[in-house]
Amino acid sequence: MKSIKMVPISDYVSLKLEVDRLTDLVEDLTGKLAKVNVQQGASSPVEKGIVISSGGKGRYLKVSDIVMIKAESNYSTIHIVSGESLFTSKTVKYWTEKCNAPFLFRVHKSYLINGRMIESFEPSKGKIFLKGGHNANYTEQGRKMLMGLK
Repeated sequence: MKSIKMVPISDYVSLKLEVDRLTDLVEDLTGKLAKVNVQQGASSPVEKGIVISSGGKGRYLKVSDIVMIKAESNYSTIHIVSGESLFTSKTVKYWTEKCNAPFLFRVHKSYLINGRMIESFEPSKGKIFLKGGHNANYTEQGRKMLMGLK
């Protein structure tokens, strides 16, 4: 039988704070690098990315790789183009503000979708079908927002 190693809560809290600090630092540096590339006239500036803490690991992800983010109570699941799903302890509202991308749309209180990944609509059921077999519900307000794209 393996014994469980007890870790003081203070160690856990300090580690969590350090992970959060490093996550913010990576995002800040990515933004600064993108600005420098734009100022220097680089033809392909660094694409905006986020760091996702999921399963005890931090993972860098380009915002454009997000297919959709689905609310799960006070948590969320991020579905990405590779087919993976990442469960996070952040809300959809948090990711909407953090990603701040013009191609991401909050079409329902439970869904943030990538407008570039839309394949079709089913208006009678209020559903949007996305690449990778994903689908999301949308509200009337969400439909109007998406119709403004066309």
